[in-house]
Amino acid sequence: MSCKLYHCPFFASSFIAQFIVDLKIQDQVEIVLFGYDKMKNDFHYEKHPQGRIPFYTEGDDFSLIESSAILLHLLDKFDTDKKLSNWVDGKQKARFYELLLFHPTTIYPAVQQVFAQTLFQPGHPAYNPQVTETNTKIWNEEIVPHLSKHLGSQKFFFGDEYSVADIILSYPLVLANDLGLLTPQHKALYDYYSRISQRPSFQEIYSEANREYLPTLEKYNESWVRKAERDKKLAELKIQKEQQQQEN
Repeated sequence: MSCKLYHCPFFASSFIAQFIVDLKIQDQVEIVLFGYDKMKNDFHYEKHPQGRIPFYTEGDDFSLIESSAILLHLLDKFDTDKKLSNWVDGKQKARFYELLLFHPTTIYPAVQQVFAQTLFQPGHPAYNPQVTETNTKIWNEEIVPHLSKHLGSQKFFFGDEYSVADIILSYPLVLANDLGLLTPQHKALYDYYSRISQRPSFQEIYSEANREYLPTLEKYNESWVRKAERDKKLAELKIQKEQQQQEN
């Protein structure tokens, strides 16, 4: 299979994996599990210059590293009958594009920063309660009101039709729910999450079994040790090359 999504459950690749499952194209796009034990090695940096997840390949000559770009590419390539992107007009399509940008620039960073702080204990250099406070405020005062205003009493993000927009929101909302950021007080968003979390694709991607992939400080440190070892090796090779050039 030439098309491959490299995916770690509960990472930013999750909503792309859910899209693949929802569209039932697993026979055309292989979902390759890529856990912490594989991160930040030579292969990872060869495919993604920042050593992050996700990355996507088609054969040996085409790859993508930005989640939104991967999703748009898969939409164009595989959702030809508009099963998950049947926009009623240009305004609805524009609203989808807005969500596609609002997610990685505002929604995900706020939730991710709150989650990251749960990995650290007081005394750790990265521990900073102010980060949690600031991003919780962004969640409550900016993200929830914006999404709730659009949702209203709608069943899904675009009314009665389940779409790729609901798949995008599944990822930050499952993390927000785990962190206690999503509460019954956020009625429109809370009820919406209750509905989309019942989808078979949601339950497959965010299963209890997949929670073993959730980051821990130990896993995080191990991956960065590999990065440090790789950086050291590359630095030594660079010095050797420079010495050889001087000798010649």
